Amino acid sequence: MRLMNFGRTMEKSTYFLVTLFSLALGAVRADEAALDSESTASNEQVASLRKQSKGLDVVSGQTHRITTLEQQMQEVYTDTVRDTFGAKVASARPQLDSYHLYVSGDVLFWQAFEGGNDYACSTSTQGPNFQGSSHWLNFDWAWGYRTEFGYRTSHDSWDLALHYTWFYDKADSHVGAPAGGEVVPLFYQFFSGNVGTFSKSSLRLHFYDGDLALQKSYFLSSEFSLTSLAALRTTWIAQKAHAFAQFATGDIPGTISQMGHNHFWGIGPKVGIAPKWFIDRNWNVFGQFAGSLLYGEFEVRAKALENGSITVHLDDKIHQIVPTAQATIGFGWEMNAFCDHYHFAVNVAYEMQYWWRQNQLISYLPASASTTILKRMGDDLGLHGLTINASFDF
Repeated sequence: MRLMNFGRTMEKSTYFLVTLFSLALGAVRADEAALDSESTASNEQVASLRKQSKGLDVVSGQTHRITTLEQQMQEVYTDTVRDTFGAKVASARPQLDSYHLYVSGDVLFWQAFEGGNDYACSTSTQGPNFQGSSHWLNFDWAWGYRTEFGYRTSHDSWDLALHYTWFYDKADSHVGAPAGGEVVPLFYQFFSGNVGTFSKSSLRLHFYDGDLALQKSYFLSSEFSLTSLAALRTTWIAQKAHAFAQFATGDIPGTISQMGHNHFWGIGPKVGIAPKWFIDRNWNVFGQFAGSLLYGEFEVRAKALENGSITVHLDDKIHQIVPTAQATIGFGWEMNAFCDHYHFAVNVAYEMQYWWRQNQLISYLPASASTTILKRMGDDLGLHGLTINASFDF
């Protein structure tokens, strides 16, 4: 009986344990299912977030590309003051991280030339009918300089520049009468019986030139640029001339001399262009072509002496518009330095300037004892030679 009761008790305990184990196992499986469900939901959220992130990356990339494109369009697109629009040309000035200032210096090795400077003829015979050679003044080659100070403005890539040029030149010549011949001065008409034995002449030229220029450099193609400039120019040119001749009337010697000065000061507009062709990033071939119209005043004086006595003394002032032209052609080398903080350039060029009707000196020619001819020369002045330039942007 006791065994039967014990067996029943064991069956009930076993059933209870099995039931409890089943419930625990069910709870564990439920927890695992819940965890699996949560993991699946979390993975789906992560995938969704990744998709959203990729979408944001795509949007961000598109926004960056659009911003970059707008910036590039602003660089090549411009609205004008007349409410029109179009393409913008690329600036040809040095691209630097600097103070936008520059200085430039030129060494000039020039020669002047001027018409109306014939002063004598030498002949191998004496008398009114003669054949011979004329003599005139040739200027020497001389040194000069030019300076430039500039500021590269932020307004539409325009540059503001101040230029100054100094040059001085001189000319001297003399001639003596050959054996059996004579010297005939062209600034004085000999009377019958006068025989010239010697003549000389000299001329001194001072040239001062300055301008305030507004200029802009821009590319017309990938390797060809053009600089346009407009300037207010002022120039002072001073010339002093002296001519002397020695003669004899029979056995009586005599001298004649003539002195004069021709001072010009003018002011007016100047315009020009300067093309440049880049062989590569550093080497280039360039030119400059400019013209000016200067309104100014000529102050002219003339004095003639015969045997030390003044026979003519004249003062004159005239106002004229003087045209002038300038041309330059040469080659250059340039480079940026020190992480684009500085720019260096060296140029070598041939330069020419031409001034119309600059020689206003008065020639004094007594045609007879009672008649005097005064003639204004009205000839042109030119300057030409070698120009060596060095510039520095900082």
